[in-house]
Amino acid sequence: MKNIFKLDRFGKFLAYDLNNTWNQYGLSLLIIGLTPTIFVVINYIMNVVFLGNESSFSYGLGAFLAITAIAIMVAIIAGPQKIYGHVTDKKAGSDYILVPASTFEKFSSMMVNVCVVIPIALFILFGLQYAAFKICVPGFNGGISDIISKIHEVTRGNEDFHVSDFSLAMGSWAVWTQNILIFTLGAIFFKKSKAAKTILAIMCVSFVFSMLTAGFFQIVDADSFEELFKRLFDNPKAVQHFVNWFVNLALIVPNAVLMALIYLRLKTIKH
Repeated sequence: MKNIFKLDRFGKFLAYDLNNTWNQYGLSLLIIGLTPTIFVVINYIMNVVFLGNESSFSYGLGAFLAITAIAIMVAIIAGPQKIYGHVTDKKAGSDYILVPASTFEKFSSMMVNVCVVIPIALFILFGLQYAAFKICVPGFNGGISDIISKIHEVTRGNEDFHVSDFSLAMGSWAVWTQNILIFTLGAIFFKKSKAAKTILAIMCVSFVFSMLTAGFFQIVDADSFEELFKRLFDNPKAVQHFVNWFVNLALIVPNAVLMALIYLRLKTIKH
């Protein structure tokens, strides 16, 4: 197509893409998002049936956060495969390629879908359940605001030195984006066993980077590094500057690389 991006055409494709997401993944996402409530109900029934004492039922913030974290991991792994796994199929993938929209429009719609729509949907579901638990569930003590305050207290230190100026909300979203982009790339790259092969690829890449890092530190002069870090940590402002840059780059650069790889895969995919 001559025009790589037309707003009206992109809007139509985005609506089509969101409708496809709802059809392919809407119910699964709802179940994943309601996992904390499902766990509460099962836990309550087990206490009543097997212990015969509903007063023994308890459900704290720690359990809620643990279950929420597991649910998020499941959404990250399963979501891209359910929504875009068909792209590698001969028939369904060919239909996707032939949809009258440019590669950049398809890519943009995909990014909106996995990086914005799905996390917002989960955030709303988890937030509503958290509010309901605070009101209805006995023993549900503590508050997320208290945890956030503690995190800020640890990361920001004192007025003269902040470990990181990267906001918690933006950092959480960047971590979500990084992980779901990995599995989105796996969903449109591998033809079978997409999630398993993606996890295997992550393990292989991590192993290679670990070996390269270990080799690098064996080659370089240890005394020079020791002197560098000694000077660095003697200056809190320098440490702050270094950590801020490192945190931002560690979150932004991999996301940019993954987005570029996804775009190239969409542009070159053939059946």
